[in-house]
Amino acid sequence: MTFADHFMQSPCPLSARQFVRSRNGDIVRYDESEDVFAIVTKDRFIKTCYRPDPAFHLEPTNLDDYLREEEANQ
Repeated sequence: MTFADHFMQSPCPLSARQFVRSRNGDIVRYDESEDVFAIVTKDRFIKTCYRPDPAFHLEPTNLDDYLREEEANQ
């Protein structure tokens, strides 16, 4: 089992936040304590899993980047 498989297995860890994208059913998860961001399809195919970097997403923190994603879903 890969790190991404382990991180995205159900249920969502208590230390993580997640939402489901309304447009396609993707599950988006971010764990601030582990500093890991991941997305899987509704069929559980891993699209991405990485440690975010504010130098790339340009938000003040990695949590802010996740919250921006979550807000855009609403």
